[in-house]
Amino acid sequence: MTLQQKSSQPMNLFTLQIIAAALTGSVALLIVVAYFIPFAGEKSAYDPALHGAILGVGVMTLVSSFLLEKIFVKHRVESVSKENRTLSALLQGFLPSITVSFALRESAAIMGFVVSMLTGDPIFVVIMGGVTMAVNILSFPTKSRVNAYLPPAEQIQ
Repeated sequence: MTLQQKSSQPMNLFTLQIIAAALTGSVALLIVVAYFIPFAGEKSAYDPALHGAILGVGVMTLVSSFLLEKIFVKHRVESVSKENRTLSALLQGFLPSITVSFALRESAAIMGFVVSMLTGDPIFVVIMGGVTMAVNILSFPTKSRVNAYLPPAEQIQ
């Protein structure tokens, strides 16, 4: 099978799951990297205003990504015309929504990583990354979650 034939194959649920798993796995890698980085010397001074602001932005991206995913997916599914309403076309509506929401969640873990690097304490990336991974797992694109957005005639069997 040539590359052109592979690229013309219809989108399927497995493709969405691979993308979601890769973005979730990158958060786990971020936690491992931060945890095993040897911090030279003593820990830097803790600045609660700066670190609180960075972690606040991280929490806001987590919350907004969870809410925006539902809005984006619903809008994308509704925007597929009746003539072109195939399972592949509907699943392609999920791709940008899933990718953007998982990337926003990953940015929350990156905010925790930044604070960990500033303070020399890996607990921040562990907490933010753990919450990010939990939310990613809870919103992982399974057959039942995808079917919840699809009309009964187009649901995945």
